[in-house]
Amino acid sequence: MDFIVKYWIEFLFSLVIAFIGYIVHRLGRYYKTIETSVTGVRVLLKTRIIEEYNRVKQARQISMYQRQTILDLYQEYKKLGGNGLIDDIMEQIDSIPISKD
Repeated sequence: MDFIVKYWIEFLFSLVIAFIGYIVHRLGRYYKTIETSVTGVRVLLKTRIIEEYNRVKQARQISMYQRQTILDLYQEYKKLGGNGLIDDIMEQIDSIPISKD
């Protein structure tokens, strides 16, 4: 009887350790997927802000709607850890005159 109990306990511990290893592996993959998604969204936001900046810079004016849209994009970009170039672009956008339309 001791023989069966001893090996069943070892077997159950092995299963528990294997299950924990599996969960850790899956969580690692999930974290990597989330991190990649955040990076992708941040790049898309950055690209969109730059596109809008180029559009309003060429027009030499910005509507309130465009300004608010760019500000919303910028706020989400910052929440995702964005920095650098876009801060400078936002300063330049603030200096573009608002259109009367």
